[in-house]
Amino acid sequence: MFDLNSLTVFELKQRLKNQSLSVSGNKSELISRLEQHQAEYPPPTSDEKLEKLAINCPSCNSILRYPRDYHGKLRCPPCSRTFNLSSPITSGSHIKPLGALLFGSIALVFLAVLIFVYLVVIPMSCMWSYGGC
Repeated sequence: MFDLNSLTVFELKQRLKNQSLSVSGNKSELISRLEQHQAEYPPPTSDEKLEKLAINCPSCNSILRYPRDYHGKLRCPPCSRTFNLSSPITSGSHIKPLGALLFGSIALVFLAVLIFVYLVVIPMSCMWSYGGC
């Protein structure tokens, strides 16, 4: 972990502001506050960094991806709209893990193939056979 004692009060306050923590107090209080925050919210492991969720932009319907533990504002790059993101636990079904989106896409392709086989391939094979189906 980085030695917080080597930072200036200004640098400590910048780190506290970045994490939306109070910036009042002397240097030892600032360090204590940062250490407490780091103990409560450790940096994510590499596996946690990879897990993302996806949501459709309310304006342009673009898919936006964000880390699972992120709760705040999102900005859509294509349309520049900024909106608040609610907690994935309490929000509606419009937020889906990327794995679910991929599974849904594969399921749709599989369903399309089944329909094609049922409506085109089977009737064609019946026409080509001698006795019909």
